[in-house]
Amino acid sequence: ALVNKWKGSGIPIRSYAQQIGVSKSKFEYWVRKQKADATTKVSFAEFIEVGTVAENRASGHDSLQPPSDRPAQMVLTFPSGLCVKIFG
Repeated sequence: ALVNKWKGSGIPIRSYAQQIGVSKSKFEYWVRKQKADATTKVSFAEFIEVGTVAENRASGHDSLQPPSDRPAQMVLTFPSGLCVKIFG
């Protein structure tokens, strides 16, 4: 919240840091951290329902056959050897 308040103040970073009682370097760290956090946020457009292989086979879908026209967007391989491929 303090970084956002500083951004709107127009005050130099050194002066603002002194006003709130922190060192300039500590406040610059907070500014860098907020910038890094803002660039790494991921948004999800929608949720999808995930079922077991047995549920998909019962409904007539063969979940073991990946879509042939596109590669998996994500592959999770667990230590047990289980491999989950996610197609989007």
